[in-house]
Amino acid sequence: MEKITAKQRLAFIRQDIARVLEELPQSVLNTPIEGFENLETILNNIAIACDEEDQEPSHWLVTWFEVYRSDEEEGTETIASFDTKKQALDFMYDYSMRYPEIELGYDEWQSSADGNGRQIYKK
Repeated sequence: MEKITAKQRLAFIRQDIARVLEELPQSVLNTPIEGFENLETILNNIAIACDEEDQEPSHWLVTWFEVYRSDEEEGTETIASFDTKKQALDFMYDYSMRYPEIELGYDEWQSSADGNGRQIYKK
């Protein structure tokens, strides 16, 4: 069996997004999503990101969340990274249930397509 290329995979994603956009009722597509206008915007962004010819994503920012543990003597150490704040907070909750003596926090980061990153929030 021949290996599926990245270009083919992106085409599959674009086609599936087009089908979802055609079939979902507008009331569902208008569902607000934090950090975006709504579900329809996110789905359109996925389709745009899958189009290798579209240069719009070069202006987008990637956001991620790093969970760290604090130690008075050693400072902070990143222990996990996540795509969403909810994922980071859920991880922190679970971790703190297992290790209540460890102090946790998280940083929110953003990076442009050229790789220039910056911290935008520290908790």
